[in-house]
Amino acid sequence: EFTEQVNMHTRKIQELFGQTPKVFRNTELIYSNDVARYVSELRDDKGERRFKGIICEGADRILGYRSPNYVYRPPAPAGHELQGRGKRPFGVLLKNYRLSDDIAFRFSNRGWAEWPLSAEKFAGWVNQINGDGFLCNLFMDYETFGEHQWADTGIFQFLEALPAAVFDVNPGHNHFNTPSEALDQFDPVGEYDAPQ
Repeated sequence: EFTEQVNMHTRKIQELFGQTPKVFRNTELIYSNDVARYVSELRDDKGERRFKGIICEGADRILGYRSPNYVYRPPAPAGHELQGRGKRPFGVLLKNYRLSDDIAFRFSNRGWAEWPLSAEKFAGWVNQINGDGFLCNLFMDYETFGEHQWADTGIFQFLEALPAAVFDVNPGHNHFNTPSEALDQFDPVGEYDAPQ
């Protein structure tokens, strides 16, 4: 059932956008070592690995002292090396939940010490990752925009201004990547071990 659902979704993305997904995202970012292993072993019609990596929560209880702003890899079972597409290891991209939640949940909260949140302020927070990470993976549901954060909160103006603010805060050092580009560009720095 799981594989058929993945196949149906892949076909729909191909039909609507002319693209074949290369990075897996499970419902609500549900993740475990078993999910990673299963997804890493899925094959396309040519027998090639379908996915180069997976996106999931950057949970503090799993990360410990480590940062979610790097690429990780799932632990490989004994005698098995998890590989993504090509020869690179299967990668794990972690959601930076603090910065994601600043947009998804706190953006319009007038009681929040950082309200109002400007694109320039947020870009400064993202820029602080430089030197302690390569990535700032933001993830929020579509319902954030227009349902959790109504248009009158200024969320759409914030989103429109954000790319320029990220580039302007530290010219030449900040950039945007697709998940596939991030997995191609950065090697995993360690394991993200989630037995459950």
